[in-house]
Amino acid sequence: MEKEHKTKIIFNSKLSGTTIVEEEMKEKNESNVIKNISVSTGVSSFPTSKLEINPTSKYPNLISIKSGDEIQIFVAEIDKTFSKLFQGILSSVKIKATQENFELVLESVSAFYTMQTKRINYQNFKTKTGLREILNELVQICGINGKIVVDKSINNEFTLTPFKSFPCLSLINAICYDLDLVYDFNKGDIMTISKRTSFLDKLHNSIPIVIDNDKIISSEFEQ
Repeated sequence: MEKEHKTKIIFNSKLSGTTIVEEEMKEKNESNVIKNISVSTGVSSFPTSKLEINPTSKYPNLISIKSGDEIQIFVAEIDKTFSKLFQGILSSVKIKATQENFELVLESVSAFYTMQTKRINYQNFKTKTGLREILNELVQICGINGKIVVDKSINNEFTLTPFKSFPCLSLINAICYDLDLVYDFNKGDIMTISKRTSFLDKLHNSIPIVIDNDKIISSEFEQ
């Protein structure tokens, strides 16, 4: 039997401001606003999510949600504190219509995705030394609602050398290659940078965990 849970979605729209949708899932109900949520994560890949919602009159601003707007998804068991499942920006907004009603199908991706197309120059940086300082400033330059966390075991000594018109993500890749580092993502809003050897050791030394069928926690929810 599926555990009862609750879901909260926060939309930050450029057009209509903040809209918060919160529902409890106790049984399948056609009147629910939130119909389905799925989240995908992976090593060195951008977290994504897909959300199907019914834009009822209870939340009239949902119809004005557009690509580029911010989204946060939280889940929890009933009577428990919400935990963030995903944070990112809407990459696609589609309408799925039938004769009876229509639904919005929203696809989202981590805000760090925009680093692929954002180009910067050496002159954009006020800070030219210190790995953590440079990466923190890079997030600010790109206007990303998130942060980069560098493992405390990594030396902060790094000097940025002059370059011209380089994609932000390519710059991070170049820095990681030069210092033998890797990065992954946490819920879409945090990029974590670790030593490559430490990251591989964790993978090689990890112990599989066996979970009973009635205790499986999935990143997909239906309601």
